[in-house]
Order: sequence, then C-alpha cells, then structure tokens
Amino acid sequence: MTAAFTTAPDIQRHHHSLDLALKIQLWATWITGAALLLALIWGWTKIGAVTALLGNLLATELKVMLTLSLIGTVLGTWITALLYGWCRAYLAQVAKAATGQGVNMDRHQALHRTLNAYITATQWALPVGAGILVPLSLWALALFVNSLPGFGIGAAELLLIGLSVVVLLAVPILLSNLILAAVRRWLRVVSARLRGEGGPPALPAAQVAGYWFVFCAALLGLNVLSSLGALPTLALGPALSSALSSALPNLEGLSPALNISPGLITGVSVLIGALSLLGAVQNGLLLWTLLASRSFALSTAQALDAPPPIPSNPS
Repeated sequence: MTAAFTTAPDIQRHHHSLDLALKIQLWATWITGAALLLALIWGWTKIGAVTALLGNLLATELKVMLTLSLIGTVLGTWITALLYGWCRAYLAQVAKAATGQGVNMDRHQALHRTLNAYITATQWALPVGAGILVPLSLWALALFVNSLPGFGIGAAELLLIGLSVVVLLAVPILLSNLILAAVRRWLRVVSARLRGEGGPPALPAAQVAGYWFVFCAALLGLNVLSSLGALPTLALGPALSSALSSALPNLEGLSPALNISPGLITGVSVLIGALSLLGAVQNGLLLWTLLASRSFALSTAQALDAPPPIPSNPS
C-alpha cells in the first residue's frame, strides 16, 4: 500500500468516482425499471390475443406471472434505488471521517444499521428464495409440459432437473454470501473506527473485500466481452432478411404458418444486438463501481488506521 492512499485529495478523488458510478446506476435503475414496467403492461394487453392459442388455463397462469412480475419490478426498482441512496450517504460519511471532517454520528449509525440489515436479509434471501422458487418453477414446468398433447414429464425427470438447477445455483449463492460477509466486516470495522472504539484495524478488512471486488470485476470483464460478441447480429440481420426474402416465394405454404417475414428476422437480430449492448453497458458500470469501491475502501481504511498527528508544543 502506498502512502498516496492516505492523502485527502486521493480519498476525495476515489469517493467522487465511486459516488458518480452509484449515481449513474441509480438513474439506470429507474429507467430500466420504468421500461420493464411498460413492457409488462404491454404484455397484459396481449393476453387476450393468446388465450385462444394457449387455452384459458395457461392464459390464467400467464396473467398471474405478469402480475407477480409487475409487483416485483416496482418493489425491486424502489428497493434498489433506496440501496444506492443509502450507500452514497454512508460512503460520504466515511469519506468525511477519513479526510478529517466532521461526521454526523447519529446519521452514520442509522445508515450502518440499515445497510447491515439489508446485507443480512440478502444473505438469507438468496438460499431461502432459491428454495422456494426452484420447486415452484418445477411445478410450473410440469404443468406446462403435461398440458401439451403428446408430451409428459415424470417425477424422475423433475428431480434430475431440480438437482441440476440446485448445483448451478449453489456456487453463485455461496460466492455472493462470502462477498457480502466481507463487505459487512468492512462496514463493522469502519463504523467502530468512526465511533472511536478499539478493535482490529480497518485495512485487512478492506483488503479482503478488495480481493473479492477484483474477482467479481474479472468475471464482469469477461461478461462484457461475451456481450459485445453478440453485436455482429446487428449487421447480420439485413443479410438474413435479404436471404429470407428470396427464399419466401419458394416457401409460400410454410411461411404463413410460421408467421415469419424478413422484417421479423431483422427486428429480432436488432433486438438481440441492442440487448447485448445494454448488458455490456450495465456490466461496464458494475465493473467501474467495483474497482472504485476497492480503491475507496483501501484508501479510507489506511487513513482511518493512521495514528492521529502528535500536536506540536510551542517552544
């Protein structure tokens, strides 16, 4: 760790970068939530059109799923926006303390309790939510497959699918809980420093959290590259559309049944490319946030661990 991390200008620079990243993600959360909400409302308007195709039972299930998605979107957007606001306020208090400014301890304590409760709830919600959603998803899958003529799925197949899903979910849930535990430890140690209490130094806790941030940043970097890999579909769409236009005259009996058209192929390819680009931007923002969080955590921890200056005695 270099001494430059302990200077107030560097701490303020790291805080400004992290606060800007969180602010952008806050606005992105509201915009994405609003767009998803409009898409779900639009889906509601189309339920009547698919009733004849899916049947009343499946149309009712689709209606329930859309209703739950609407509620989840509203709650998720609101809670996520609150979380970004809490984080920004808490980090501002830590930045003030690390640069020798006054801190509102009542406000800091309230924010610490709120963030600690949120992290604890998330750590429990991940495994409990998976334990609830996996059986419900298997039940919905069995209901859908068994409603199709000539198809069926038994208990053995459902058990195999369930075990596969559990194995796939176990690793990310475990990693998420380890990362959240490291963040909780950093919050606890930093809050003790701000209250003037004893205890372990803040730097080791910041280093552990920083290692996890770098690990996640590496995964996000790979995800950004994979998302950008789908962008060539933007250029591929017109080529597919042109090829389909020449082939459709020879497929007149088939194309109406499939309801495909050159415009549909172009639209789907553009949508895939746009979603890939949006995913790359979102992951890029998260990557920025993680790296800025690491720099901020390390710099403030070293500043908070530094002994207070020895007052000089006038001769």
